[in-house]
Amino acid sequence: MVGIFISEGSTVGIYKAALVVAGMLVLPLSAFNQIFPPVASRLYTNGKTAELQSLYQQLTRWIFTVALFFALGAIVYSKEILFIFGEGYTDGSSILVLFALGQLANAAVGPSGFLLMMTDHQYLSLVNRWGLGILNVICNYVFIQEFGVIGAALATASVLALINFARVAEVWYTEGLFPYSRRFVKPIVAGIATGLIMYGFRSLFSGYPLLVVGGGVGFCVFSALLLAAGIEEEDHEFFSMCVSYVRDASVTHD
Repeated sequence: MVGIFISEGSTVGIYKAALVVAGMLVLPLSAFNQIFPPVASRLYTNGKTAELQSLYQQLTRWIFTVALFFALGAIVYSKEILFIFGEGYTDGSSILVLFALGQLANAAVGPSGFLLMMTDHQYLSLVNRWGLGILNVICNYVFIQEFGVIGAALATASVLALINFARVAEVWYTEGLFPYSRRFVKPIVAGIATGLIMYGFRSLFSGYPLLVVGGGVGFCVFSALLLAAGIEEEDHEFFSMCVSYVRDASVTHD
């Protein structure tokens, strides 16, 4: 739709670059979602609702935590990241910020979409996907006419966030499962502090040095703050389960 309604080829290229970069933020979601469906299906079938609720919260929190750091980098260093594609691409920094926020909202709901399917609500999931597609087309058409390429990014990010949080509400309404707990405060606080520190490096560096130094220090600070806040015992069990799953999958593949 951007290509149809916006004639400038360079603008379409900038939009595409920002979209690709922001799409990398959901890699943690995709990775963890490989583990969740079979485990969730087994727990649901055996009636272990408490265990399913715990897994749902843990997975959502860690997906959000990992995606949060990358989203911070995409937001704070949006121009520097797009400069990798060429100097003219830095004009898409606002587009990248909007997409990063939309994908962060996507990661923040964890495996809610898969949970709907694993709990026999696949038709509700189908409605969500159709709703996402139709609403995205309508909003893109309206917003592009009004705001141009920024409108396209705003429409897509807004619809993505809306549909994903609708999934959270649907899971809560149909199964009584909720992905959030007070433990989400830890990554949020760590993210705010890390974002401020990464932004502060803008006064000391620019370009590629800013990406390397600011990103490296930001990662160390974010990790240190999470460790200082403490790793829950259930998190150790969770990662042990993930390692076991990956090991078993590797053996089966071999």
